[in-house]
Amino acid sequence: MCLHATERAAIKLENTGDLSFFAAQEEHGKKSKGGIKGRKFGGPQPVVQSNRAKVPVKPRNSKTIKQLLGELYADREYLEKLMTDTDFVHSHRNPAVYDLVNSGLNYLDSRSAFWQQQQPMYARKRERELRKWKPAQRKPKKKEGPDPAVLILRCLEEIEDALDVGNAEESLEKAKTCMATVKSYTESELPAKQDIIGQLHGCMGNAFMDLGRLEEARSHFEQDLQIAITQQNLDAKSRAYDNLGRVHAKAGNYHKAVESWTEKLPLSKTALEKTWLYHEIGRCHLEMGNYDDAHDFGEKALAAAHEAKDQVWELNSSVLIAQAEVKMDDLAAAVESFERSQRLAQLSGDKRAEEAIRKALDDLNAKMVQSVNIDSSGEGEAEGEAEGEAEVEGNLNGYEGEAESVTGEGYSDKETREELNDEKE
Repeated sequence: MCLHATERAAIKLENTGDLSFFAAQEEHGKKSKGGIKGRKFGGPQPVVQSNRAKVPVKPRNSKTIKQLLGELYADREYLEKLMTDTDFVHSHRNPAVYDLVNSGLNYLDSRSAFWQQQQPMYARKRERELRKWKPAQRKPKKKEGPDPAVLILRCLEEIEDALDVGNAEESLEKAKTCMATVKSYTESELPAKQDIIGQLHGCMGNAFMDLGRLEEARSHFEQDLQIAITQQNLDAKSRAYDNLGRVHAKAGNYHKAVESWTEKLPLSKTALEKTWLYHEIGRCHLEMGNYDDAHDFGEKALAAAHEAKDQVWELNSSVLIAQAEVKMDDLAAAVESFERSQRLAQLSGDKRAEEAIRKALDDLNAKMVQSVNIDSSGEGEAEGEAEGEAEVEGNLNGYEGEAESVTGEGYSDKETREELNDEKE
């Protein structure tokens, strides 16, 4: 409500009501030990008449004062508004009213200063945050059995251990038993129930793959993927696409394997993970006869392996590039790629790979000589090229069994999986 100057002049403020409370508090503060030595607060301060036109300056920002004064901040705002009214400040009709308003304003400022020193605002904010994040106190429940999460974790470890030692049947049976146990719990008892069910589908799919039951493996991997999508679990999606790519590649469905691994690529977190993904996609393209694509993904795999500083995968990727170049009939480039692969094999100490690459180089050089002779005679060109490629591929077959991770069994090895998990973490 806005008051005219004449009305404001007629107002008579008394030191009673709300402000008398602070006077009582001041008397109590003098007796307590919580006061600040060497400084006194409270009580109206004398005002020099010659300085009446001077408006008191806020000691702190308005937000801090509001937090300190609480409901009294509205009173302070009203008093401060009066002190900024030029008609009221320069009025000579009732100087006692001015003195009371000024004293009340100074008193509220002195109180806020005192409270700020007793408990600063940053301390109050910290206490509020602690109360906010502190878990609610609950009455301890009487345990009727082992913690479900601990029990399930133990089951998952047993399932994986059985698979790692080659006992796929036992791993599958343990996974089925664990699945039934998980489904018996409610969501409140086991909050991660759906994620665990998805993981168990993945475990069962791996067991079926080791048993050669690829269609059943694919079915479980697809159920894992659907749960991961529903739960919006990116790590589970990555796992499911990875497993689907493996089962499709093992079944010879290279196109579907490429689709699955292409979906997984954006979910990859490390250069090492991208390395073997690029390599496997390139291997699938090589199997499908897409030699340009196989070469391109081999180059991507080599770059990612170099970024990851992994010589083994640099070697695998370099061999893939060389194989694609042989198929593309770019023999000179293939020789360079094989020579690079041989150097990488020497650096990594892989004697078997080194020997396989040496034989492939010998056969490739022989093929190049044969091509020159065929060009000069013009006879037996197609037959000579086919024989040369077969010899090069034959010399690398033994090496590829270790190098490739899907069309062989390399990726399923526990050591490889643990290495990739360490890179993710």
